[in-house]
Amino acid sequence: MEIFEKKVSMTELFYDLIFVVAIGKMTHILHHLDNGIIEPLSYFKYLIILISWINVWMIQAVFNNHYGDDDTIDQLFLYFDVFLLVYLLNLTSENFRSAFFNYNLLIIIITLSQMAQYLRQFFKRKENAQTTLIMSFVYIFLIKIIFIGIGIIIPYEIGIILVVSCYRNFISLAITSGFS
Repeated sequence: MEIFEKKVSMTELFYDLIFVVAIGKMTHILHHLDNGIIEPLSYFKYLIILISWINVWMIQAVFNNHYGDDDTIDQLFLYFDVFLLVYLLNLTSENFRSAFFNYNLLIIIITLSQMAQYLRQFFKRKENAQTTLIMSFVYIFLIKIIFIGIGIIIPYEIGIILVVSCYRNFISLAITSGFS
């Protein structure tokens, strides 16, 4: 496979900026100190939210760097995802339990959007190695959607464990698939 230089588009930079704002907002979860110490539960909530956002950002970055054409359709997908991410950002708060269903439902919708982007490239690409890698991402997306979908339907105490393990495992799978 030939390596070539790829310029970063303004749309991608705008997309990345949303994540900078999100990380800034996420730190507000940690602002409640108990005798100068961050409560373990607050830190755990922060990590869950941070991992879910890094998960979304990383998959989009892999797509943009490997497969994105920066055409109108790619830009429309990015703008749609930015709209959803801004809404998701408004659900990011200390009271994660009350926003758990809506938060993870938006993660599922964003994942479907990302899966559609990968499927679009699957039908555009002709190289077998590229289509195999793209389909591995699609299968990973389907697993993520199923696990998070089950996690938001079952009781919160069990669902949170399922969703958190999904985020953690999904990052591991995406790293090994996307950067190998």
